[in-house]
Amino acid sequence: MKKIIEQIKKYIPINWPLQSFIAVNPLFDLTTESIDSALLAVSRYTDIKGALRFDEYHQYYRDGKISLANLEFAVSEFSIDKHCQDYKGLILKSLSNPLFQEELEKVDVSVVDFSVNLFAKRALVYTENDNQVKRQVVAFCNDFFDLGQAKWKMPISEDRLFPAWLKYSCIDDRRFVKILKNISDQPLDALTELLLRLGIPLTSWHDYLSTVAFQMLGWASVIKWLESRPDNPYFSKKANLEDLLAIWLAYELLLKEKYAITYEEVKLSDNNLAILELLRNYSLPEGIASKINKFHLGLIWQRAYEHSYQEQLINQIKSVPKIINNADRSSAQAVFCIDTRSEGIRRHFESMGNYQTYGFAGFFGVGFKLVDNETHNCSLQCPAIVVPDKTLINKPVKNSFLLNSWNLFASAINKSKSGFFSPFVLFDAIGGWFSTTLLGKTFFPEPIYRYVKNLQKKLRGKNEFSDKSLDIFAKDGGFTQEGVAESLSFVFKAIGLTENFAPFVIIAGHKAESQNNPFQSSLDCGACGGNGGIPNAIAFCQAANNSQVRRILSEKFSISIPDDTVFISSCHLTTTDEFEYYNLDTMSSLQGEEFEKVKSDINSACQLLRLERMMVLNNDDSPHIRQTNWAELIPEIALANNAAFIIGPRQITANLQLQRRTFLHSYEPAEDSDGKILSFILNAPVLVGHWINSQYYFSSTDHEIYGSGNKAIHNVVGGFGVMEGNFSDFKIGLPIQSLSCLDSRVHEPMRLLVIIYASRELVAKILTESPAVANIFNGRWAHLVVLDPDEVGLENYAKDHK
Repeated sequence: MKKIIEQIKKYIPINWPLQSFIAVNPLFDLTTESIDSALLAVSRYTDIKGALRFDEYHQYYRDGKISLANLEFAVSEFSIDKHCQDYKGLILKSLSNPLFQEELEKVDVSVVDFSVNLFAKRALVYTENDNQVKRQVVAFCNDFFDLGQAKWKMPISEDRLFPAWLKYSCIDDRRFVKILKNISDQPLDALTELLLRLGIPLTSWHDYLSTVAFQMLGWASVIKWLESRPDNPYFSKKANLEDLLAIWLAYELLLKEKYAITYEEVKLSDNNLAILELLRNYSLPEGIASKINKFHLGLIWQRAYEHSYQEQLINQIKSVPKIINNADRSSAQAVFCIDTRSEGIRRHFESMGNYQTYGFAGFFGVGFKLVDNETHNCSLQCPAIVVPDKTLINKPVKNSFLLNSWNLFASAINKSKSGFFSPFVLFDAIGGWFSTTLLGKTFFPEPIYRYVKNLQKKLRGKNEFSDKSLDIFAKDGGFTQEGVAESLSFVFKAIGLTENFAPFVIIAGHKAESQNNPFQSSLDCGACGGNGGIPNAIAFCQAANNSQVRRILSEKFSISIPDDTVFISSCHLTTTDEFEYYNLDTMSSLQGEEFEKVKSDINSACQLLRLERMMVLNNDDSPHIRQTNWAELIPEIALANNAAFIIGPRQITANLQLQRRTFLHSYEPAEDSDGKILSFILNAPVLVGHWINSQYYFSSTDHEIYGSGNKAIHNVVGGFGVMEGNFSDFKIGLPIQSLSCLDSRVHEPMRLLVIIYASRELVAKILTESPAVANIFNGRWAHLVVLDPDEVGLENYAKDHK
């Protein structure tokens, strides 16, 4: 049973809570297989597509977005992958026949086996109460994992899901007292007993339990995350996938005995028979039947669609003049997150004057756990694949009497909302204030937002964070000077900034701002654990401005930072394209005057970017209105339309309009003779970029399974997730508003193209040592192109490199 559960987990995504919404590839555990094989495996249990509808590709072909050359390239690549070069012409012929593809799309690829038959029979008894079992299981999970949203806590003290349900069920429904008598409270043992009592043969256990898991894919995803993060800062409750499955089976057993259902195994049917008949109808040879299915044809069209964009991008990069290293000192340098939203601001800022920009993952090499001194809330300011061993505390600089009074008042109001008499007393006491606020936020959202923001600044200080509110060298949990110097040296060498430091080096974290938005953290920095990158920028600058750290960098790592260079912590507010700064008071008056010109140019660059972004949203509303309107469903388009990840010096993409579709990670091959830096980039930032890209991809192609539906009808569940309407499974993935605007698609789903400026031999060596990354390219989950500095053109990474 344990082995079966481990196999089923491969089909289940990991879903992070709303507090730190991290993008994931929902099929990442299946990347050891090719993408078409993974889709075929999952299709046994749910109606997955893995690509757009055929009619959409046909329209792209008619519109010229896909050319015949693109289609021929995709067919050629597929035929090589599947060793069917003899059928290239026939496959191309089948792609040119829309009627054939429409009928092929209707053929059920899954095998109709015992588990499917059992579920069909079970559905027959749901005439009075549809989704009866699902409703019960989902409702219990909502209550059990609640983080304080519910007014009344569950009256069960057990902290493990299945034992807690056993106690609860016998109180909630007395019929379980008899049915579950002597059942083990160990979920694995209970699963075995329940399957036997349901009469399901051993050979069908895997398929049946897999089908059950897909009935509750959302909650299964939450529990898989919980298993992977037992030390998470949110949940004290414990659960495994077997807990969830055992609860479902217990309800199945109740239904079986209530309705006296008998299950009979049905004869297996092979979908290839249907395909053979289809091929004969369209005069195609039967030999091709074992080579194609609807996933193959869909992915061929998808590859042609991707190749069209990728060809244009590569031609753009080829057109860039030969790299010339400018020895002159820049007026300022800025290090941004690799986030696709940074591409636009980097491009516009560089056009303003003698400025250089770089890209690195937005935690800037200094990851830590951050604890707020007032609320005691904590966040992990590092990538999801990193477990931080340092803890920093944010202490507001200004802690006035008015602020303390306001915090006490707000806390009292929140607690009184859950009281028995609050409906009778609370509204009379403060209803007028809240009604005024409600009207103001509805009809005058921007002025009210600015007023509240300014009031908070007066009470708390200029910003929530500042150079004085954090201390990277804190004795209790902070960094050592030697340790942080090593981290900084890695970042500097990775981006190629080891000399010619400008007078001002801006470290720009990023964050978003929106109102009434459960998916706020999905707009923030993924490299900072779904949080804003401000604390990381402040911590980095504190270290880089420290004289002892600079001495260590010079003596141990041969990186000499001039005395007149100051590192400036800042934040790019991506919703409105504005900048905030956090340590300007550390500069001299002369430096402050000189920096005013840099600030002015950044503001001009932001204005150009705002105008550019408004074109994508059809000039519907200004960014400031989208930021402040609490009814706004699309505060910004975030990373929509992401399609490529470029690793190399800025010179290879300088002056190119990349349309905010590319992750840009700076990399200087000359600083990386042993490949350690490139290995880090491939195994961390590229992996995270693939997760982001895949989440957008599958949320677009299979929104019913891996998307979270319509934000307009979302309800927050337990304070950590959402459901759609008044009942649904826990929703995972991105909402439809993250993918489209005004019924038009904003995100074009494309698998990530990774372009690396390095020697092909070095890339091949690293991929040999990094099987998880190599699998992504070998299985066609993403595509790789290598730009060798010693060669003239681009070389495609071939599968035989594996």
